[in-house]
Amino acid sequence: MRIYENEGRKYLSVTTILDMMYGFDNEGFTTWALSQNINPKWITEHSASLGTKYHAYFENRFYGISEWADVLEDGDEGYKKSVEDFYSKGWEIVESEKVVYCDEFRFAGRLDMVIKNKGLGIERALADVKTWGAWSGKNYKRSSSKLKKVSDQLSMYRYALGEDIPMYLIVPQKNGECIIEGIKPSKRWKKYIKENLEKILDMTN
Repeated sequence: MRIYENEGRKYLSVTTILDMMYGFDNEGFTTWALSQNINPKWITEHSASLGTKYHAYFENRFYGISEWADVLEDGDEGYKKSVEDFYSKGWEIVESEKVVYCDEFRFAGRLDMVIKNKGLGIERALADVKTWGAWSGKNYKRSSSKLKKVSDQLSMYRYALGEDIPMYLIVPQKNGECIIEGIKPSKRWKKYIKENLEKILDMTN
């Protein structure tokens, strides 16, 4: 469980609420990993490490930070190309790693990026970087269950941000292609929080 604090108030993290909503999925993942003789904790930790690394490279590349700050290694050439692919399509970073708070439902979270694309007429959009498949070196395989969770995650960030802007999933891949997929907003998270608000408030007191 993760708690954010701001001006004396405590907020339950978006990821904690998503774990509460999708607990069964987490159990299913653990069962699958063990059936493949893979430690689920290793996958989770390795994926988180890769996610941090590739997200940092997106930012380093955009802000022109010199090679000494390059977080990627020789084995990551495909992912470097996928980041180049992202920028070659006209996308830019407007903000990154911004913490947003929702007083109404007492949650907070750190969004990955606010992006824009002048060529597509998009001035502001929310984006979340996922490294699905990177831990195994495989390319992104579309999953409706994963997209459902991303929709809830981005929708919560957007609600806290207070802007009715489009949302995108960004998946850098080993083959050098960057997947950029539009995500439809969700109201599932709001229904869940309303039904469990007392519990969430207890967790933040």
